[in-house]
Amino acid sequence: MADGNITPTVAAVFIPEIWKSGFLKGLYDQSFMRKRILNADGDVQNMGDILHIRIQPQMTVQTPTAATGVVTSEALTPTEAQLTVDTHRAVAFSVLDITKSAADQYLQPCLEGGSPLALAEDIDTAILALWASFTKTAIDATAGLTSDRLLEAFVSLAKSKVMSGDMNQQLQKMSWAFFWDQYPVLKKAAQIGEYGITGKPGGGVLEFKIPDILGIPVNFANTMATSGGEYKNILFHEEGFACGVQQNIKPEKFARTALRDDYVTSVLYGKKVVRAATHGIIIRTTVVA
Repeated sequence: MADGNITPTVAAVFIPEIWKSGFLKGLYDQSFMRKRILNADGDVQNMGDILHIRIQPQMTVQTPTAATGVVTSEALTPTEAQLTVDTHRAVAFSVLDITKSAADQYLQPCLEGGSPLALAEDIDTAILALWASFTKTAIDATAGLTSDRLLEAFVSLAKSKVMSGDMNQQLQKMSWAFFWDQYPVLKKAAQIGEYGITGKPGGGVLEFKIPDILGIPVNFANTMATSGGEYKNILFHEEGFACGVQQNIKPEKFARTALRDDYVTSVLYGKKVVRAATHGIIIRTTVVA
């Protein structure tokens, strides 16, 4: 004789499914590149599609002729970098009336909230993808990222005279950008955490934050460019890149043409490597499977 127990399967029509209030946010990289490079937003904000960034020519010092005091005029040729506002990106979605009517109050903020974050991450990805424009010989750290390789990268940029002027100010205009795989490597590198370099007892080793390396802020991203099984990490000065946003991240709701609401968030901008020979250097590390 079968037992008379009412099992969850038998009583399924009486057992409700419960939805947790709110929602978990989408996962996007923390945007940092626009804050660390030459900002051209104000220059392209109102009009135009090409921004000319003028670069002062290098001058040569000479000795006047002793007997006559004659000097030779130097042929100076200013150069420029051109930033083209040609990148138009968007996130779009539609919500049917029947869906909007039946859904709870979390649907719209859930969908709208992720658009600016996705676009900000997309801008960082596009800027970092310009790595191949830098012409300095890349630092080979495929056998392991060590203090020697970091110092080699720093010295290479320093020898290009990017440190002219107030050294402390120039250091704050520079940035390291690494793929997240390098976080434990840099955390363990005691040589870059010494008191004499970071200015803090213990070098910040006991802190979660990676201390500045040689006085230069460190950033990590999953959006670092890859090529040939390598991550293209970068040490750069803010004048290495430029980004100009003509139309900032802008959420819109389109006119209704059907029984639905159409949403789009878009951005219009340009990006450019400005000083390719002097203000950035690639640090090659191996992609870890």
